[in-house]
Amino acid sequence: MTWSATAVAVGVVAGLGGLVAGGRGADDGFDPTVRISDDGLSFRLAYDDVEPDTVTVHTADGTVHEFTGAMAREGGYRRGWDALHIDDGWYGPIERVEATRGSKTVVAEAEREPSLRVTCSLWRTPDRRPDDFRMEYDHASLWYDPPVGDEPVYGSPGRVLRSVEDVASELRIDFDNRPDCEPDGDVAVVFDDDAVTVHPEEFVTGVAEIYRPQLTFADGSRAILADRDDPIEPPVTFVGDGEHAGTPIRELHFRNDPGGETAFTYRNPDLDHSPR
Repeated sequence: MTWSATAVAVGVVAGLGGLVAGGRGADDGFDPTVRISDDGLSFRLAYDDVEPDTVTVHTADGTVHEFTGAMAREGGYRRGWDALHIDDGWYGPIERVEATRGSKTVVAEAEREPSLRVTCSLWRTPDRRPDDFRMEYDHASLWYDPPVGDEPVYGSPGRVLRSVEDVASELRIDFDNRPDCEPDGDVAVVFDDDAVTVHPEEFVTGVAEIYRPQLTFADGSRAILADRDDPIEPPVTFVGDGEHAGTPIRELHFRNDPGGETAFTYRNPDLDHSPR
């Protein structure tokens, strides 16, 4: 198990717990501040000259993650206001953090239910809209930069979410430890050899509009099908024409807004040999 740390803020923080008094000696001068973010994704640990011997994190699935000695110091936390999170899998939001030195422990607990909701396919975070957010699935990649729409939900229904990355805050979570999750709904971007159909159900946030669709074919050639300022409303089926007529489609890429960088890429599962 490893830690990731970054000096960039991750959301609004809330919830200081109480201080458990201990003896004197090794814990002299140990008076850290610990806070858990509202979305439960991370916590912050600040201290002056005396650092913890152990940091224990309790997550919503009941797992207790304990870090001690050099492992915690070198890979886990550093002096100052660093946002810390567990990055070797998804265990649910953080509910409690304990920082201990000697016989003194400082405890932080989430003051309310975390705002974050993660299903097999979707990510919902109403308290903090990510700025540069990437989601990886088997045979699909979604990049929200910035996110569009009023609903703070992101993803591709019908697919199993494999990882998310909040680039601005250097936060990445892998979901490979969820082997039995059931996708939300049906796949809404469907390949059929030389055709690919996009259904409106794919757009869980924003407007169901497609800009500048581009096809990549089995032979590696590409074709841009429409101007970026000309929206296409689903349902719609894309096929190659001219020299590409009848050629199997390997990949569909399009933007979801005309002026931003929000873009979605889908790969034909019969032709995709990438790990994601």
